[in-house]
Amino acid sequence: MDFMNVSFASILSMLAMGGGVEQPSEKPQVAKVSTYVLPSIAGQWQLQLNQKQLNQKDPALSNCQERYNFGRNDIFLGQSGKEMSYGKYLFSDIDKDKKLYVIAIQTKYDNNAKDCSGDQIDQTGDIFLMHVKVDNNTMQWCNDSEGKQCNMTLKRILP
Repeated sequence: MDFMNVSFASILSMLAMGGGVEQPSEKPQVAKVSTYVLPSIAGQWQLQLNQKQLNQKDPALSNCQERYNFGRNDIFLGQSGKEMSYGKYLFSDIDKDKKLYVIAIQTKYDNNAKDCSGDQIDQTGDIFLMHVKVDNNTMQWCNDSEGKQCNMTLKRILP
């Protein structure tokens, strides 16, 4: 008899005599699955800068990029030239028919370096509030609640 037959026979005889296969005394672990819905603006966006917005006094800033990353758990990261900042944001819809939203950003940290416009302003603690129009991969920040005075256009570069 080979080993497999002996083992199988041993198990059958143990069960016939009232024995059993030992069961672990611990309860089986259940995997927890959670879901998270990201805000529709989650991802990385780049501000479309024109020559007027770029500081023409400093040639080093002529190819400057201004990017915003809206992440999970309402974390905001911003980079404009050498300026870097992070904070929290809230994104809320106020008129779904017009696709008009409101964004509030509170800057928790700003490294106080020069941004793409050549300004050097420490925005730590500041709260920025804008009306926002979103259309697929384009986001416009507007000064009015009607969405008619939109002076900043951002393009999504990463989902």
